[in-house]
Amino acid sequence: MLHQILKNGITSRSTPYGVNSALYFREDKIMILRTLLVIVFLAISNPITVIAIDSAEINRKVEDLNVQSLKSFGVSLNALLYLVESSPNSYLLLWHLEETGSINYIRELENKGYIKVEIVTGLPDGNEKNEKFLRIKAIDKGIELKRSIIALGQKNITTKATGPAKAGR
Repeated sequence: MLHQILKNGITSRSTPYGVNSALYFREDKIMILRTLLVIVFLAISNPITVIAIDSAEINRKVEDLNVQSLKSFGVSLNALLYLVESSPNSYLLLWHLEETGSINYIRELENKGYIKVEIVTGLPDGNEKNEKFLRIKAIDKGIELKRSIIALGQKNITTKATGPAKAGR
């Protein structure tokens, strides 16, 4: 099991409360998710092939997207990642969020009224009795923003797979 955690970075447990009652994120897995989110935003915002853009150009465009996200939604792109991944059945290790500074992204969302957080000690299945976990649940406008981001991603995947819709169809 430890080998699987180290290899995959994310572990799911099946409990009476559902699958994914415990998530353990390694820093590199979070970075991969963030990168994928950024690539989706880049692909949506710019018709230029993402692969053809050099590193400096990507960094500039990501900064531009982050500024736009702050203007439009009041939170950073990194915060949006936590919104999209939020689930009442996910438990994030509080010490890890604090140690990496990722807690600040969650606070952004909470301060803007997108999410509600709950700190719990231990997991519902009785494991990790001494650890504190953070549960994130999208609320009100956070639910709508999360739905919109997910729908946009699904629409973008469908458009890429089938090609743009043609007039008259």
